[in-house]
Amino acid sequence: MLQTDMLRHYMRSLHRDIGFFVIGLTLMFCVSGIVVIFGETNLFKYEARAGKTVSPGLEANELARALRLKSVKVVGEEAGIIHFEVKGCQG
Repeated sequence: MLQTDMLRHYMRSLHRDIGFFVIGLTLMFCVSGIVVIFGETNLFKYEARAGKTVSPGLEANELARALRLKSVKVVGEEAGIIHFEVKGCQG
């Protein structure tokens, strides 16, 4: 009788603890699924602005070196303003 009660106690505790663990995993997968589904929208994107003073009259390549940017793609240049893209972000 004593062993049956102990076994029942351990089985109930194990069942409860595994249930809590599975609920945690389920919630984690639910949230990550929502993030993956809406990742392509503008829901999780934000605009970041950074300012840095550089010498006037720099060419596009010199500007990229002065700003320490890699893989810069010059989109356009008008009236002394250089428009560029860095890894899909515009500046």
